[in-house]
Amino acid sequence: YMRDAKKMAPHVRNILIMTEDQQVIDDTKHFPGYNFIYTDYPRLNQDIAEMIREGKIHPADEIHNALINLYMAVDSDYFVGSLGSSWARLVLAMSYGKYNCMQPHSVLGTRWESKWEFGGGNNNMHLGESCIRMIPEI
Repeated sequence: YMRDAKKMAPHVRNILIMTEDQQVIDDTKHFPGYNFIYTDYPRLNQDIAEMIREGKIHPADEIHNALINLYMAVDSDYFVGSLGSSWARLVLAMSYGKYNCMQPHSVLGTRWESKWEFGGGNNNMHLGESCIRMIPEI
């Protein structure tokens, strides 16, 4: 994603990473000059339901981490994701719900079509209207 992110949003230096793969976090060292933001959470790259059943992670911790990532992603200035991921679709839908528009975004990866009109059979999809959103300072 970094190659595409550099091309699509060259001015962006703060990047939120949402991943279950620790290797992705480890690979951020190859991109000096960027500030990578991610939650401090175990990334075991295994089936979450199975890890909960086995007691490797606690369900409340998992949902808290997921919600923190979701809220940060909804308020991001630019979003790069794959519509093959229900998580990416959720981020864009919640952004639209919160701001009545989606943050600027780029769709990568697999093609995805649905009855909700997101797809349309082309990999360079434009989902709804993007807009400049005023996010209040905290």
